[in-house]
Amino acid sequence: MGFLSDLLGSLGGSSAECPRCGARMRGDGERFECPNACDGGVFFLEGGKLVNSMERGRGGSSSTCIACSQPLAGSNLTSAWEDGGNSEAYVTCRHCGAENYAF
Repeated sequence: MGFLSDLLGSLGGSSAECPRCGARMRGDGERFECPNACDGGVFFLEGGKLVNSMERGRGGSSSTCIACSQPLAGSNLTSAWEDGGNSEAYVTCRHCGAENYAF
């Protein structure tokens, strides 16, 4: 528990700064929400840093969906401009159909 408490202490307890915009976020020590909805507004504590849902789990497991938290493995990737109007690539979750943008 020492490592976790030290890490949370360095993040200011249950609050942290958004890694995208610097806004003060609130969270439970594992999941944090940006008030400006950067990258969907939800970040997770992983490996000592805050990551968005697309970055989450890249250390060996697949990324998870921002809507249903299921693994994105086996889902369809749409490259930037592939459908004609998307300036960013996204993965369509095979479980719920949510579009998970790759930043």
